Amino acid sequence: MRGERNLIVQALVNLISNAVKACAPVSGQVTVRTAVLPDSHVRVEVSDNGPGIPLEVRQRLFRPFATSRRSGEGTGLGLFIVRQAVRKLGGRLRLSTSQRGTTVRVDLPNANEA
Repeated sequence: MRGERNLIVQALVNLISNAVKACAPVSGQVTVRTAVLPDSHVRVEVSDNGPGIPLEVRQRLFRPFATSRRSGEGTGLGLFIVRQAVRKLGGRLRLSTSQRGTTVRVDLPNANEA
């Protein structure tokens, strides 16, 4: 991937950390997949099998301080930081969620194609 290493690491750490926290403590599962896309991007996909993101939170999810966790359990800055990093890196971000889990896809420019 092309871009500032610290931004890429920060975005991935936030995504994986969110996924781990969203999972049930006993049967939780986080999956990270990568792929090289035909449009000269690299995809990193982080999925969990947690309860999904409530509808009332989804509309403001990428804004600062938006969280689905109880008070004191998070800052609500994780996905905001991810979105800012992906934008700065010239990438794309997509989130899908249901009661069976959440998947976040990040597509970043491929350094080998630059």
